[in-house]
Amino acid sequence: MAGNNKFLTQLPINIYNLGSKAGSMLNFFRKELWERMNAPMGAKAVSIPVFLVNEAQMDTIYPPERRRALDPKKVRARLNEWREDERIKDEEKDKDLFKELEKTEEETWQHYKEVVAVGVYIKNFSHTYDVTNIIGLGKTEYRSDDAKSALQNLESPAIFLCPERIINWAWKENIPVELVLDKVYYHELGHAIMDSGITPYDKIWGRIIEESLANSIAYDRFESYEARLIQRLIKSQPAEYQGYAWLSEAFDRFPFPLHRFFFYVYLEELFYDDLKEFIYTLKKYIKLGLPFPLVSFLLEKSIVEFWVECKSLQVYQDKKMERMLKKFALNLLKRSL
Repeated sequence: MAGNNKFLTQLPINIYNLGSKAGSMLNFFRKELWERMNAPMGAKAVSIPVFLVNEAQMDTIYPPERRRALDPKKVRARLNEWREDERIKDEEKDKDLFKELEKTEEETWQHYKEVVAVGVYIKNFSHTYDVTNIIGLGKTEYRSDDAKSALQNLESPAIFLCPERIINWAWKENIPVELVLDKVYYHELGHAIMDSGITPYDKIWGRIIEESLANSIAYDRFESYEARLIQRLIKSQPAEYQGYAWLSEAFDRFPFPLHRFFFYVYLEELFYDDLKEFIYTLKKYIKLGLPFPLVSFLLEKSIVEFWVECKSLQVYQDKKMERMLKKFALNLLKRSL
């Protein structure tokens, strides 16, 4: 390995196998895995340990509030009906559409579980899980020597990857295992980059924004033919993961943040129905003394940074801001399906 310049002799991160038989089949020593990363992603990677887990462990760790999925075919059909129904006002249609989609989330989960619960970023593992139970679900013969103590003493955020599901997904889509591993790992690092507060996973619109942005962060690390393979891989994921392409396209066309803002506003007035509502909300946040997210977004922020600030300030709890985010999430669905 030392004589091959495509591989590393030492990893820049800590990786532990908690009992995955397929863990030894994943190669983290490839230079390309680390060279694709930009500075923000690399900073997260070197500070967050990775644990390899089997399917039983992943199903135990994966948060219950995230065990939902939207079927792209059903969403597409409902969106077509939504567009055709001109009798209902947009605001009422938005509300009815999300309620309609909520009815199918749990039943769709089983179909998509193995391409969603393939990796997960957890911020406060030690305060949430029964460590002894999770360790017990792993096979001792596959567990690395220091994995048990690393999990028991875990105080920082962590990323959990399921090698069995990564490999099965790769085989099913006929894509190199290495590419699937890299995409899944980058996606979870994307969640880490955006970790600034509580993510509204209990809301469909919150999950659509978060997962589309995480996929956008991951997808942007690939180029040329590899990028096409990653797109084929993402196509097999639920609807809420599909908005990445539209986000990346918008960023490519309008590389400067101010231009991005006008681009989003122009496309069906994504953020506000009219200027008066924008001014009303702006004045409200200024009076409260809060750093209104859209002000900084206008000047220098990307959509990822905007979402990070939304979660940090929890401004999505404001009804008008929630309305804006719902509209944004709906546009992600409409333009990606």
